[in-house]
Amino acid sequence: MRKTLFLAALLAASLPLLSGCDDTSFLGMYRAVVQAAGDLALTGADALQGERAFGVDHYTGRYEARYDLFTGKETLFGGIDLNRAAGDALHVRAELSCEDGQATLMFTSSGAEPTALLSGPGVYEGDLTLPDAGNYLVLEAVGLTGQLTLEAK
Repeated sequence: MRKTLFLAALLAASLPLLSGCDDTSFLGMYRAVVQAAGDLALTGADALQGERAFGVDHYTGRYEARYDLFTGKETLFGGIDLNRAAGDALHVRAELSCEDGQATLMFTSSGAEPTALLSGPGVYEGDLTLPDAGNYLVLEAVGLTGQLTLEAK
């Protein structure tokens, strides 16, 4: 991940030299490259156990999944943004059922320890503040049979 971000930043830094862009154009291109690099961390739609629909950006949307002995990690929503257009607040509501196995829904932010929003079955509802960094909602599971409904707005 760090190598990808470094390469993206290097590419973004070299673009103005190659294209003769002014500072405003350069910053717009740099932001787009950083956001694209952040999207690479999200689990692809074909690898998800459920159905995800994004909202106004990749930080928001709805995800519903039914798990059958799932072991793995799904990075569901988030990205890297230096100044998110929709602001730095995110309201999250999640409901997790675990018939078998273990699961944790976490909020991860660059440079900080992950925060468990749900560890095992239950309901979480709350507001998160997104620093100017990489921020993600992630489910980690071991032998999970159950369901997750997640909405971020």
